[in-house]
Amino acid sequence: MATCPSPATTTATARLTSPSNGIWYILKSSTNYASYVTYQWGLSSDVPVAGDYDGDRQSDLVVYRPSNGVWYILKSSTNYATYVTYQWGTSTDLPIRTYP
Repeated sequence: MATCPSPATTTATARLTSPSNGIWYILKSSTNYASYVTYQWGLSSDVPVAGDYDGDRQSDLVVYRPSNGVWYILKSSTNYATYVTYQWGTSTDLPIRTYP
């Protein structure tokens, strides 16, 4: 599993993704890390990219798909209920991973 750390937030949350099946695991700080939730987001060929893309100080579930150069952003500000996509890149591009 690849670790995707959260950016600076008011509460820390542990997030992991399993690129082979596109499942994200989020260990919830609101339950004192006693429970977690899962989300299916992405394909095995996608690249997970940590970050806050909607400005709510929480990590969004984001993958970059090299095959079509599209970013898929599942927004934490909507409790992961809505997503946006952006065409930005080509099949040979790779996202730059930055961590706080």
